[in-house]
Amino acid sequence: MIAELRRSVAAPDDRVAGVLYWYALSGALARLAVAGRDASSAAIRPGPGGWPDVGETAPSAAPGGDLARACHRLIPALAAESGAAERALWAIATDSIASAALDTADPRTVADELLHACGPEAPAARFEEVPGRGTVVRRGSCCLLYLCPGMTKCLSCPRQTPGERRARLA
Repeated sequence: MIAELRRSVAAPDDRVAGVLYWYALSGALARLAVAGRDASSAAIRPGPGGWPDVGETAPSAAPGGDLARACHRLIPALAAESGAAERALWAIATDSIASAALDTADPRTVADELLHACGPEAPAARFEEVPGRGTVVRRGSCCLLYLCPGMTKCLSCPRQTPGERRARLA
């Protein structure tokens, strides 16, 4: 799937394609967990262009534990396959969890609970208040999409200056 995604977005290497793949997959798994579903049993299929397609799952009594199992299984495998650093993939997982938690009434608490279940590998989520926009994730990870031809840095990319980011979020 990483090779297919690399071809479809013209990523410069497997590391960039692996990070992009995990960015998409971790977002889907985080949304399942936030919705109280079992992220560890999600069927992951190749979607168009190599992007992951994640199936629905059953409700879970312990969505944080299920998400943790999925992350602990997938992150080492993706790191080995793509050459991306596990630490970078954990940072992406944190940002995906925090982003999914924005759809809840208490995103900080929801993100903290899910990340606590993931263990010490998952860094803490960071949020900030932006006038006119509300609570946003202050990302610590980069999806690397801007390294693909014709792409730019995401709105909240941490690889821009704080001033650029604030101006783009305003």
